[in-house]
Amino acid sequence: MLSRKQKCSGEITELAELYLLGRLPEAENQALEEHLLSCSKCMNALEETETFMKAIRGANHRLQAASTVAVPSAAASRTRLVLV
Repeated sequence: MLSRKQKCSGEITELAELYLLGRLPEAENQALEEHLLSCSKCMNALEETETFMKAIRGANHRLQAASTVAVPSAAASRTRLVLV
């Protein structure tokens, strides 16, 4: 786990998503927050991950909204037959 005194590594990329989703254990969450206070490189990586996650959520929301639009079927758009 990252600490304030450790040099950072690629570990932030693994932790950023879990942190943003609130899925890190409390001790790891606190250690990461302490590290972020003193490491602008990791803070930037966290912000980039957050931006990416927001974009994915937005795209997913738009796809879900588009799939709920009622599209008339070919049968419904044809003229109705009237039985006499």
